[in-house]
Amino acid sequence: MDILPRWETLGRASHDSPTLDSHLDDAVAVALLFAIVVLPPLVGIRTMYTNCWFVFTMFAHLLASKAALGIATSMGITVMVGWYSLRVFDRYAFTAILNGWLGVWASSPFLGILARVGDFVLHLFVPLLLVTCYLPLVRVWMSVPALISSRLWSHCVVGGGVFPKADHVYRFSPPRSQHFWNAAYKMELMLNMLVPLFCVLAHQRSFWIYVATAIAGTILFCLQLIRSLSLPKLRQNAKIIMCRLLSSGGIRSNRDFDVRDDSFWLDWMSEGLVAIGESYVGCLWATNSTRTLDDVISSLLTIPMEGRQEMYRSWSARFVALAARLFNYPPSSMGLVVGAVSEQFDLCPEFRQSYMDRYFHQGFGLWTAQATTIDAAQSNKLADLNRLLDIQTGQTVLDISIGSWGGVGCYLA
Repeated sequence: MDILPRWETLGRASHDSPTLDSHLDDAVAVALLFAIVVLPPLVGIRTMYTNCWFVFTMFAHLLASKAALGIATSMGITVMVGWYSLRVFDRYAFTAILNGWLGVWASSPFLGILARVGDFVLHLFVPLLLVTCYLPLVRVWMSVPALISSRLWSHCVVGGGVFPKADHVYRFSPPRSQHFWNAAYKMELMLNMLVPLFCVLAHQRSFWIYVATAIAGTILFCLQLIRSLSLPKLRQNAKIIMCRLLSSGGIRSNRDFDVRDDSFWLDWMSEGLVAIGESYVGCLWATNSTRTLDDVISSLLTIPMEGRQEMYRSWSARFVALAARLFNYPPSSMGLVVGAVSEQFDLCPEFRQSYMDRYFHQGFGLWTAQATTIDAAQSNKLADLNRLLDIQTGQTVLDISIGSWGGVGCYLA
């Protein structure tokens, strides 16, 4: 309990000491922040953004820079709110990080407790301590360097600026999908822009800001609680409704296909055909020996219209559909379908030279007795394609194949 007074006393002592001119202090603080964010990637050190903020906070306290302490406080609030918001968005995020960094040691009770204590200190205790001591030092303009530093770190560390784009600094096991990272980046952008303004308003008109914050926090907490408690019931109702719909088309679960996780029924009801494909790729359901995949999909697509109309006219189905749209639940297979399709095309050409032909054509080659290499097989395939097209002089070919990178057009030319 006596730590806070000592920090506050130290903060006052540092503020009373002679400091640089205000504008020079601001410039030094911004330069220090950019240096801490950019220098580690340039020397080959890949570290998380939270670590950059923590190191910057230590330097700001040692230098007794008012501007640096204000920026550190603003960034600390952003880190705290962003981290715990992501844990609400994905309740298994912390466990996934432990599995990614510790591997088999993640099951150790001692390391688990130690990691949770470190998480509490870094993401909650230190930001609240900064708010207690240095909230009056936060200015509105500090959102600009915080936002720029965040974008610089994202570009250098995870955006392909220094390290490979697909090699993420955060180790999640299992990895998180692009939906998760898009939500994280949008939240970080919003917080970096709004937190300094909120801090200034909270310091100038503390009572009404605190009252409004308490009311808004209570409302958000209640909505999140209702959202979490409603999900199991909605999934159960969606299963009953969808099973009744499938039975009208002669389809029965666990007879025509195997159900591995009942959570996908709500996705089927709210997203339709897209959810059917995503849940299959996510291994939430699978085919069995009785029917093939194309047979199951064909049966799902040809369910009588009368059965669909009867389902959507029921009040239970309307309530489930409305709740699913209102609470915006993430797809059940979201954490299982990992990575954007574009990641394989972001790799350098040298990586593909070891397994592709000279035209970089990604396709099935024509293997003959004379074609013993992939380059020869692909050349046979392109020659056969040229014969089938029967291109004449003066004609134009548009190569839009995703897997050819213009190689087919180069061959035909």
